[in-house]
Amino acid sequence: MTKLSEKIVKEIKDKTLKPTPLWKFRIKESGRWLSVIALVIFVGFIASMIWLFTSGIDIGLSAWLSGRPFFSGRALALLLVILIFGAVAILLDIRKTKHGYKYKSIIILILIVVIGLFLASVFAWSGLPGRLDKSLSGAPLYQTSEQYMISVWQQPSEGRLIGEIVSVGNGGDFTLRDFNNQEWQIIASQAVWRHNLEAQVGLKIKVSGTLGNGNIFEATDIRPYSPSGGSCGQIQSNSINKQKGCRMGN
Repeated sequence: MTKLSEKIVKEIKDKTLKPTPLWKFRIKESGRWLSVIALVIFVGFIASMIWLFTSGIDIGLSAWLSGRPFFSGRALALLLVILIFGAVAILLDIRKTKHGYKYKSIIILILIVVIGLFLASVFAWSGLPGRLDKSLSGAPLYQTSEQYMISVWQQPSEGRLIGEIVSVGNGGDFTLRDFNNQEWQIIASQAVWRHNLEAQVGLKIKVSGTLGNGNIFEATDIRPYSPSGGSCGQIQSNSINKQKGCRMGN
């Protein structure tokens, strides 16, 4: 026996050291996996909230990611940060498990994304993100998904308008009042009306086009206020009804 071995054996005897019971290792491992499961569910829910916010944008990924549309969403930016930190925490926790070291980080991340997307779709289908979003509408500094959608579409200089039709003229043209109470003369003779929409007083819509002189706006595309023509202020997928559009005050 070497001197080092003798020293270790003597120290064990002097300090009456005993091996850690196996059940403690198993409890620790179970606790770590419970933590992983809880984090995965949490990340899935956060992903469903992001889904809720982005489902009403309807402007294309490149336009959404460029400048103002993305950064105008305080809650969305915070949710994205939480999502990233949550995914990293899951990766680190899995790495600390008994067999976690065997798998490459990219494989674990892909698995996290797949499971997260599945859970996000389940939460979105349940309508829970929309109910939470609505319940937080009065919270200080909180920006709801509907408010975020309005901030993205209230950009006439970038070719987007959102608001209520207040009068309808000849040839399909109409007057739109936006959420700043400014009225716009919409030239819609060449516009495409999505989801079988028709110009009606009180209808809330999103308009794409080109800003002209003064308050003139030439429309090329007109969409429902909500992403699928559902009821006002309800952006989640399970809120679809048979209305052709939304009216103020509904």
